[in-house]
Amino acid sequence: MRRTLISGALAGLLAYAWSAVSWLAIPAHARTLHALSAGPTVAPALKSTATRAAVYNYPGTPANDAAVQGTRDERAWLQRWTQGPAITFMVVLPDGADPNSPGPYVRALLLNVGAGLMFAWLLAAARGIDITPRLGAVCGLAAGAFAGAASLLSEASFYHFPADYTTWAFADLLIGWMIGGAVAGLILSRAAPRAALRARVA
Repeated sequence: MRRTLISGALAGLLAYAWSAVSWLAIPAHARTLHALSAGPTVAPALKSTATRAAVYNYPGTPANDAAVQGTRDERAWLQRWTQGPAITFMVVLPDGADPNSPGPYVRALLLNVGAGLMFAWLLAAARGIDITPRLGAVCGLAAGAFAGAASLLSEASFYHFPADYTTWAFADLLIGWMIGGAVAGLILSRAAPRAALRARVA
């Protein structure tokens, strides 16, 4: 159990660390996020329109568009979508936020550690197989692919995330969890000979 906890915590920590290093060291990541060229001009309009912290889109759903326009006209709504500009997914914080706050980083770390613990528990629970670093890496790669396909790629398809942003985010999941999985497999593999020895002694 102790090795499972240690391996899971390390797997999650390494997956998080890879994401952090990737964003800091690979310039291509920063190029996937774009600033509004007329940000200072747009900001007051956003604040007056987006009155609470939430996810926004435009023209939105037919019901939301009807509430804004005062009448339901799906042909006009569809025309606004097709002619653009369209906003598919935008988080607006009208009261701002501290970009240097440690809160988001700590929460992300804890979430990754929690995911790592679940991964290590599933890996350690496997019966009839020899756990090795290679097996851990393959399972970590599979876990990253599963998480990316089930969440990231689905949302990217629905919200039209750009290909460069999606590609790098998906690659981070694959690489980070492959590294974390390999380390978890290494730690758990060392537990197997000891368990076998105890069984023989007993």
